[in-house]
Amino acid sequence: MIAHSAVNSDGRTIGIAMPSRAAQSALLARVYRDPEVDAGRLAFIEAHGTGTRVGDPAEAMAIGETLGQRRSHPLPIGSVKTNIGHLEPAAGLAGTLKAMLALEHNLLPASLHFEEPNPDIPFEDLNLAVCKDNVRLPHQDGLRYAGVNSFGFGGTNAHVVVADPPARQKAPDPARESRRLMLLSAHTRAALVSVSARYASRLAGAPEHVVDDVAAAAAHRRDCLPHRLVLLPQSSTNIVEALKTFAASGTEVPGAVIGTALARNAKTAFVYSGNGCQFAGMGRAAYQSSREFRARFDEVDERFAELAGWRLKQTLFAADLHERLRMTSIAQPLVFAIQTAITAVLRALGLEPSIVLGHSVGEIAAAEAAGILEIHDALRVIHFRSLHQEMTRGRGRMAVIAASSDQLRALIARHAVEIAAFNSATAVTISGPAEAVAAVAADAGHEGFKVTPLDLDYPFHCQIMDPIRGRLIADLECVAPHQGEIEFISTGKGAGLPGSALDGGYWWRNVREPVRFAEAVHEAAKSGGRVFLEIGPRPTLLKHITASVETFAGSFACLGTLDRSGQEGDPFPRIVAVAHTRGAEIDMGRAIGKVPAA
Repeated sequence: MIAHSAVNSDGRTIGIAMPSRAAQSALLARVYRDPEVDAGRLAFIEAHGTGTRVGDPAEAMAIGETLGQRRSHPLPIGSVKTNIGHLEPAAGLAGTLKAMLALEHNLLPASLHFEEPNPDIPFEDLNLAVCKDNVRLPHQDGLRYAGVNSFGFGGTNAHVVVADPPARQKAPDPARESRRLMLLSAHTRAALVSVSARYASRLAGAPEHVVDDVAAAAAHRRDCLPHRLVLLPQSSTNIVEALKTFAASGTEVPGAVIGTALARNAKTAFVYSGNGCQFAGMGRAAYQSSREFRARFDEVDERFAELAGWRLKQTLFAADLHERLRMTSIAQPLVFAIQTAITAVLRALGLEPSIVLGHSVGEIAAAEAAGILEIHDALRVIHFRSLHQEMTRGRGRMAVIAASSDQLRALIARHAVEIAAFNSATAVTISGPAEAVAAVAADAGHEGFKVTPLDLDYPFHCQIMDPIRGRLIADLECVAPHQGEIEFISTGKGAGLPGSALDGGYWWRNVREPVRFAEAVHEAAKSGGRVFLEIGPRPTLLKHITASVETFAGSFACLGTLDRSGQEGDPFPRIVAVAHTRGAEIDMGRAIGKVPAA
């Protein structure tokens, strides 16, 4: 590894090709003043060493007076130019590679063709020794160093200190994260098959830590190309088998996700589900299988219990949850806790949103994800919003109609209902008294429109909410929104809003005014969003998102996160893998791990 490096310039000299011994000495003195680089541990110096009558003495004098004479035994010195010649601009790189290989193999190779020393260099006085023969480099306690000199025409001097790499683990670290992915990509599917075959051959029989290092190197050091293969966390043996199977078939294989990216690093929009995504059993598999999900959910549970007096976790696993979820004061806080836990896990795995938006109550989790609401304020909003809505239980109903607002305008005008949500150009939600909603639904059905009554005993986003206005605003008066760090698109306005606008009054309007979801999705697409990821217990908005982006040029990916399948195992690596194969940008350090040191 590189322990230190520095450059300087000779300044004005008597000739453009004449080296400055003083400048070279100053550079070496500066490098080895660093307390982290012990000059006493120098195993050797890889000199520029061109063999010239003027250049070699200047360099040797600088090395000897600055470093050699401070040692109790001679400092070995050599030059790779005796082996391969002068590579001009790449000469310093060749010397660095030689130094790294010498430390790796514990052997400094002899400088070839050394017969008579330069008479202008007092090697003994300078305490320098040219490597006429191979020199063994035994290990010492602590790091060994090798200095590499290189000079440029015109007076530029450079010095790099190379050190032994950190000791590799001989066995997997039991504390090592088990969520590591392996990402491969290529310009075409055929090239991806070929790459997979080469990696399968390279990793066959390799121990776990080697597979981890190769996975990290592949992610950090190879370009992310359109055709992508992501191997989910599994044993090294299974990784090799998955690579071999894909290389042989070129099709989907267990333990892997394959896809074509929309763009190299597409903007990702996190879309937070609204009321209606809840179901008994939601979030349980994620809680039991994901440590990060569990930790975030439990943190939210502790804070919420202080505010509301009941526990989210206990309710999540309650036998009678199906009945309890009929209460908005139970369902909405549970959905929020699941959404913020999903967000935390995705971030831990390197998937960050560029844009956030939420459908109705989903805006609270979106605002928290954007950094607009601190968690205590978000919990206050979700608690009091859902608690006051209980006053309207039984006073109305809602239904989704597969029609445009224009198509329903005449029907709505005949009854006391309101449009609660503009979901897409071909789907709206109506809200109002139960009899009026039923009448509009019947008329719409007779006209050939598909009608889906919602299993909700509440009339959200209509005038029946008006009585709760004063109490809700009063309870949210202390909410202090921040500007936020991520673009927030309001589904109340159908446009982007600054975080400072999301005060208590905003959250009342979030309850009362219609959800302009289609407009918000349009705005997210205009802002560059290409991968739309629905954050919630199960996907309920994907068809509306898809319908809303169909009018835009270009391609989009609309993906879910959790669902009702209840599959065993941690679902989140696959979620990130699918998003990445469609082009979502991920933080490689969090998804894969750090770049290997060597």
